[in-house]
Amino acid sequence: MSTRARAVASHGLFIPSAAPADYPAEGDVVDGVVYANGSLVGTFECPPSPPPTPTAGTARIDISADWALWDNKEDCLLRSRTEFGAYTDYLLTSPDGAALKLKIGRKEVARSNGVYNGSEVVWNLPRPLMQNVPAPKPGDQIEDIPADTETDPTRYTVLEVEDIGWQTCYRCVCRKLELETTLAWKCDITRPGVTRDAAGRAVPGSPYEVIADLDCHIQPADTSTQALFGRLVTPEDFVAILSTSVSVRPHDVLSAWDPDDHTGTLADYTIVGSSDPDRIDESMKLALRRVP
Repeated sequence: MSTRARAVASHGLFIPSAAPADYPAEGDVVDGVVYANGSLVGTFECPPSPPPTPTAGTARIDISADWALWDNKEDCLLRSRTEFGAYTDYLLTSPDGAALKLKIGRKEVARSNGVYNGSEVVWNLPRPLMQNVPAPKPGDQIEDIPADTETDPTRYTVLEVEDIGWQTCYRCVCRKLELETTLAWKCDITRPGVTRDAAGRAVPGSPYEVIADLDCHIQPADTSTQALFGRLVTPEDFVAILSTSVSVRPHDVLSAWDPDDHTGTLADYTIVGSSDPDRIDESMKLALRRVP
């Protein structure tokens, strides 16, 4: 052992030594040492330490059933969007209620930098109740189930989904589009039928219904005088805002009425165009026209 080696005292601290020491050098401590009356008599090689043995019976805490302890739960209907304007319904139900609906907090609205406007709600959907139900996704809809059968359910559109993990729940931030656009009217959409005459030519037939009892709002649009059918006319152009996206064709007819006024149809409009929303929190719009 070098006289300039760092020796270790009995209390485990390395101290410099200018002369031979009775204590092991720092390099010897790595291999192990043997003492005899305080003097170093030899070294030995320490075997590698075995890996720690995991404690038997250790298991992760299961919190997948914590949803059952939520207060004020309620059943709901998840409408999973399968294609444009088409949905598949899945009922989430439990004896004490299945899902938890909460109002989004003011602090979360402030931190969203304008993404949230305060009208959103958060639906928490327990994953244990969704074994055979597809995971919610933006564009899906969630409906509450009123206790009063005469009350219409409230429909919310899913804006974003967060999987909380640990088999607990899906956190769905939703917005009620009917409330945002005040869709206070109802409408039906009919489509002209086509039949064949004796010569096999296509001729107009009886119209048939495509959509019934759709929430909507109709407002005037900019218009101008133009030549139509050989004469100058000023068509009445309107815009219809719908509660959900639908598949329409030109020359379909939209019939609107006020559900609080049972005097009949307000007016019939010819659909001349449609505009799909760029964002899922916006509503579909139809271009309508009435020719005097």
